[in-house]
This record gives sequence, structure tokens and C-alpha cells, in this order.
Amino acid sequence: MKNVVKKNDKGRGVYATCDYELGETIEVAHVIVADLRPDLPHPFDTWTYAFGSKVAIALGNGSLYNHSYNPNADWVVNRRDKTIRYYAVRRILHGAEITINYQGLGSLEPVHFKVKT
Repeated sequence: MKNVVKKNDKGRGVYATCDYELGETIEVAHVIVADLRPDLPHPFDTWTYAFGSKVAIALGNGSLYNHSYNPNADWVVNRRDKTIRYYAVRRILHGAEITINYQGLGSLEPVHFKVKT
């Protein structure tokens, strides 16, 4: 199911166009791997994922999911296939914003921006 990107108080966010059950795949995004170090600042910081010693930009909605310390989704990287699978960590209802924790599920590690709830 294709979800929708809408403007919100965080800039943009990805919103569910259907209900997702626990564990259900939301999206499998292919990635473009860039020869940039994930531990150093670069122009694409806001939209990239660590991908081994490089960074990856997720296609589709993958680089548009907003951060939350109480997310309703998580992701898993498949380096061999160069994809990221996003899946529901609890039930997500139609119309809800889909969020992930940029630092990893359950992490309270700070991010480099003010978190809007």
C-alpha cells in the first residue's frame, strides 16, 4: 500500500493510507549507497542511514519518516539487497503518522535536532 507524504509541524511526514498490524511490512525501500562517512557531517545528514562504513539514502518514503522516541515502526537494513524494510511495531491506524526512532528502537540517545512530539 502506498502511503502519503503530508506537510506537518515537522516539515513533512509519512501517513498511513491503511491499517498496519504488529510486524506487518509498511515498505521495502531500495537505497542509494554513498561513499560518505556516517560519523562525519555531510549535506545529506537529515536523510541518510548508516550503511556499514558508508551512508545510504532510502528511496520511496524511506528517508521521510520522522523521528519519535515512541515510534510505531522500525526498520531493518539488508546490505546484500541494498534495501531497508520498515515494519509496524504496534498497530498503526489509517491516517496516523508513521514514525521511527532514528537511534534504534528503544534508544533514548539524543538526536541533533529538537524533537517535536
